[in-house]
Amino acid sequence: MRACFAFTAKTATQPAVLAINDEIGFWGVQAKDFRNQLTGIDGDLRVEVNTPGGDVFAGLAMFNMLRDHAAKGHTITTRNMGVAASMGSVLMLAGDVREAHKNTMVMSHNAQSGVWGTAEDIREHADVVDKIKGQLRSIYQDRMGLDEAAAEALLGKDNWMTAEEAVEVGFVTAVLDDIQVSAKFDVARAALPEKGLTIAVGNASTKRVSQPSHSTTWRMPSRPTSSAPEARNTPTAQSIATRY
Repeated sequence: MRACFAFTAKTATQPAVLAINDEIGFWGVQAKDFRNQLTGIDGDLRVEVNTPGGDVFAGLAMFNMLRDHAAKGHTITTRNMGVAASMGSVLMLAGDVREAHKNTMVMSHNAQSGVWGTAEDIREHADVVDKIKGQLRSIYQDRMGLDEAAAEALLGKDNWMTAEEAVEVGFVTAVLDDIQVSAKFDVARAALPEKGLTIAVGNASTKRVSQPSHSTTWRMPSRPTSSAPEARNTPTAQSIATRY
């Protein structure tokens, strides 16, 4: 079975992490597998979400598991790592803290289903879909503090939101800033020749380092000056020279 999510145990400085990277239900993350991982966590939890959504009832089960875990006094943090779409947006709402990287998206829409049968069967199924929509609307209202009309608007059509827009609506409570990365290299610890070490240290102490222009010409190193050995004048050598 393919890996649908990953679990990382807590450390001295970081909470435990459950990373969801697939559909919810169907051929993706199953609620029973999610429970098996969750029952082994004692403490705060970060759920990293990157999913296009999936089965409503599997997603509701996972949502309720997380809220039950929070009811034990643990903090649930959900973090959007790519996209939290459809049922993934509901799973994001399970977090007490809801974070999103700046370049991620959230998508909400109406419940969808399909049915085969008589006209009466189809009418009855439409009523069930409306009930499911009502349950999702209630979660939106409760977790985001929306009134019924605002929650209904989020479920009325496909709504694609940037991280900043998701904050305005209430899906997300914080947008994560870009990570600033710097690289340093201690040349004194490198096994460089004495001359190379002197040049490297000298460049490191210079306040401004000139960059080569785009017109810089790179030359191939010259060939060794030693002459190649004289080719043997044999039938085999003559045959090779003829073919190549």
